[in-house]
Amino acid sequence: MRFSQTRPVKIVQLGAGGTGGHIAPHLYRLLYSLDRPVRYIICDGDVVEQKNLVRQNFTPADLGENKAQVLAERYSSVFGMETEYVPDFVEDEDRLKDLLIPMRFRQRRPNSYREEIVEEMVILLGAVDNNKSRQLCHRVFTQAKELIYIDSGNGEYTGQVVCGVRRGGRTCYPPIGTVYPDVLEETDKFPTELSCAVGVGSPEHGGQHHRRHRCGRHDLQHSGRGREYGAENHLFHPYRQYPARDSKNKKEERSVKATVDAKEFSQALNKVIKVIKQASIPELEGVLVSISNDRCTLTATDFTTWLTTTIPARGDDLSFVFQRPKDAARACGHFEGELILEAEEKSNHKTRCIQLTMSCGPRAAQMDAFLPEDYPAMREEPARYTYTVNAARLLERVEHVKYALRKPDDKLEAQRTHVQFDGNKVFAVDGYRLAWDVDEGLAVRQPFMVLPEALKYLKMFGNQEVTASVGEWYLQVTDGTTELQTRIGGPLVFNVDGAVPKEFKEEFCVWPEEFLRELDYLKNLTRSIGSACVRFSGGKLSMLTPSGGYCTQIQIDGESSIDFGFELRYMIDALRQFRREPQVKLKVINPVAPIILEAEGRSDFAMVLPVRMKQAAAA
Repeated sequence: MRFSQTRPVKIVQLGAGGTGGHIAPHLYRLLYSLDRPVRYIICDGDVVEQKNLVRQNFTPADLGENKAQVLAERYSSVFGMETEYVPDFVEDEDRLKDLLIPMRFRQRRPNSYREEIVEEMVILLGAVDNNKSRQLCHRVFTQAKELIYIDSGNGEYTGQVVCGVRRGGRTCYPPIGTVYPDVLEETDKFPTELSCAVGVGSPEHGGQHHRRHRCGRHDLQHSGRGREYGAENHLFHPYRQYPARDSKNKKEERSVKATVDAKEFSQALNKVIKVIKQASIPELEGVLVSISNDRCTLTATDFTTWLTTTIPARGDDLSFVFQRPKDAARACGHFEGELILEAEEKSNHKTRCIQLTMSCGPRAAQMDAFLPEDYPAMREEPARYTYTVNAARLLERVEHVKYALRKPDDKLEAQRTHVQFDGNKVFAVDGYRLAWDVDEGLAVRQPFMVLPEALKYLKMFGNQEVTASVGEWYLQVTDGTTELQTRIGGPLVFNVDGAVPKEFKEEFCVWPEEFLRELDYLKNLTRSIGSACVRFSGGKLSMLTPSGGYCTQIQIDGESSIDFGFELRYMIDALRQFRREPQVKLKVINPVAPIILEAEGRSDFAMVLPVRMKQAAAA
């Protein structure tokens, strides 16, 4: 059976004694060498005793310490990996399922700058010394949609390792409970169900042996310094805490409150939700609200572009994610004055969420919210180049050229779907036409590409100066309060100057409104505009279709003796950019050279590739 060599890995190990203690160092070394995000969680509620020093991987300095904690702290320090451990026996089915929930990551696709969402490959390692725990793992395995369950055990002279695999909700390889059915018999108990009496003379890792234990704190703790590799690829917070679901936790639940201006909050929320798109991951349809240091920051994303804006706030620090931000925005539209946000975390055996209450005078709204650690954080990276630009002017330049792009598709090269920046030019090219805009006031020092859908949010900044920072992977635009961040692509491979002719044999002007009107007439006479070609001859437009030939005439200002053909749809798109201008100049060299369109006083240009005259005549 084959497994992905790039997929993130999560390993949950139950048991840190005779077998688990010797698994840990080798597994840490293996995980350290993997070129992908990894997580390793060790679970054990037992403590190191004198008798353990003979066969288990502990030293006298570890006596009295929790076994999982000792291993985690020891090897996280050696390998520089952030480590998780549960100083507790995992004996509850819901809790084990909670530990096995895969996290989602973003990964870059091979040979592409595009990223995709992937889930961790989860591996459950059973290194326990009782069949009751194996029965628990067996039940969870048979209910899992996807899980690898490796169980190990030994007697005094024998041992076994069994690997069970679940994929797509079916069992591909049987687990220990199927290979050795006697494991499922009710012959022993969980460690916490036993007395603390020491079993004398028994093998330490036999199926029936029970250790003395002392339970630690009921939470998941982290040890060691963070491993830098792969951190930037995490879609969700990489190290989530999984507290035990008991009454102690419920007592610790408390609410936090903060106050914002209702109108400012409503405006900020309506500003950022524009970027939200329908997604299979609920968190991506939410809005993150974070209040800290008397500032309230709202963040929304479609996983390609992030929008954030900040308003004043006061009160407790709190964070939550609106599950239905559009509903929340409608509610906030009816609030005036001070808006109180109160958040309280709720948990049960299966889920954790935040209960949010928004109150303003006599009006209030209560709704559930996601935990903030489940939200894809906006990546921070150093800026390579920084520019000061006018947001409205930059948006205008993008609007001038984006018509010459194809819709994004995994099969298309990024150059055909992205607006490109190079020197003083902003341009778009799809292989059949080219549009570019020149501004001597802004010259980028390193070429990059951006999806035009992301740049439409420049409208939020209005006609003001903003700071644009270009990093390795992201473009960031901010006015100090609102921020737009989107992914960029590269490298740039298209050379505009090399594609545009420098000299022309003929130049003449047309009236764009008239030209468009007559092209629209021809468009209405063809069944498929995608294959319609038009012949231009001294102002005469002619087109052949399966039903017959059609022609019309437009006025021109100047001499036009070179006949040429063009695709109807591409000429219409190019002319529409100049339709409000009094005249448009067409520049040609010969029937097979590119046709250039420009208008006096405009900084943008268009190029339409010709079609051969035979093709235009036969269309």
